[in-house]
Amino acid sequence: MTSDSHIEEPALRGRRAQAYRRGSPNGSKAVAVDPGLRNGADAGATKSNGAVASNGASRPKILHVLEAVGGGTLHHIVDVIQTVPHAEHHVVIPPEPPSAGRNGTSAIAMAAQRIVDSGAAIHRVSMVRNPLHPKIATGVVALRRLIAKLQPAVVHGHSSVGGAFARAAAWGQRVPVVYTPNGVATNRAILMVEKVLARRTDHLIAVSESEGALVLDLGLTSEDRLIVIHNGIDLEPNGGRTFDLRADLGLPADVALVGTVARLARQKAPEEFVRICAEVRRSREDVHFVLVGMGHLQPEVDAAVRSARIEDRFHQIPFLPKASVAIEQFDVFILASLFEGAAYTPLEAMKAGVPVILSDVAGNTDTVEHEVSGLLFPFGDTLAMADGVLKLLADDGLRDSLVAAASARVRDRFDRKEMGVRLAALYQELALQTA
Repeated sequence: MTSDSHIEEPALRGRRAQAYRRGSPNGSKAVAVDPGLRNGADAGATKSNGAVASNGASRPKILHVLEAVGGGTLHHIVDVIQTVPHAEHHVVIPPEPPSAGRNGTSAIAMAAQRIVDSGAAIHRVSMVRNPLHPKIATGVVALRRLIAKLQPAVVHGHSSVGGAFARAAAWGQRVPVVYTPNGVATNRAILMVEKVLARRTDHLIAVSESEGALVLDLGLTSEDRLIVIHNGIDLEPNGGRTFDLRADLGLPADVALVGTVARLARQKAPEEFVRICAEVRRSREDVHFVLVGMGHLQPEVDAAVRSARIEDRFHQIPFLPKASVAIEQFDVFILASLFEGAAYTPLEAMKAGVPVILSDVAGNTDTVEHEVSGLLFPFGDTLAMADGVLKLLADDGLRDSLVAAASARVRDRFDRKEMGVRLAALYQELALQTA
């Protein structure tokens, strides 16, 4: 294991575009908010678990454990660091894979750069997903040593693998542990592990009310340990566009764009997005489709595009440093996920005035109200989602109504500043308990 607070990895590289011409329930715990936190003051921990700021206030030391370094989980950890600035953040991520070489272009390298740029220290610990892999024990031991060395006020595990390593490593150590699933997989084996690790979870943070209800129904926590803190986004204007999406794709300025931003992973169901696009194409040959994202399901997505024969209308951008710049240029945004915690990309679309169509699953059901601020359809109902797209493209009145309600909803419920205030209050409370 290596630990480095100043890593020498290059900044995020520019975007690459590629066209296919050959993607709180009732009973949840309320966290008291110290008014000083809203003004930048931080009540705190002792020197053993936090640094002292220049104004004399204590800065609780938070050790975050993150294995999934892409998509919403990275977005979340960066938001936490930026909106809870009066804590000393340390983030554990996996080491570079051997295949990364020296060019620093891997997902882990780019994630590390974003985390460091946000003001946190980076630590490297091997974390693998296979529960039978021998490196599981090696990683847990290395993380236990890091916890003993840093003496954090709080250990915060993020997503299933990071959460599992964080709680296993903290077992037997006198440090509070917080866990944010960011989407709950209901695989039987995963649920068995989650129930065991629940015994070493001081608080489980659900990022939406429906995720909170789900973890209670599954027996993954108790009401007194559950806290619901919504994911939020930066509500300030994005600024001017850095590029013209249609021009970059070689498309006319008035062409309709239906798009999504998603990792090419099972949770995000990118093949379902392709199937929806194919159905829309049957009725509207003038529409083009954009998928922003990359991942291990790339071969399946390629095959689905070829099978649907929409290569001339389907465009993929594997990576964008700021996907919101693309989202705001869509005419309709779709997220057809299998499951969610509380996705960020629909919130960015709602902020930008783009109507959204989402699968009716936990997390998404908190984001919009059906036919009020967006459209919700059962996961896998390809025809219904495609029909929703066609209605939004044809009915300006429906679009305007949904967009107006969505804009008000995102500003009322999904401000990342409020997320930061509530997390800061929780960290403060736990740090005082540790002291």
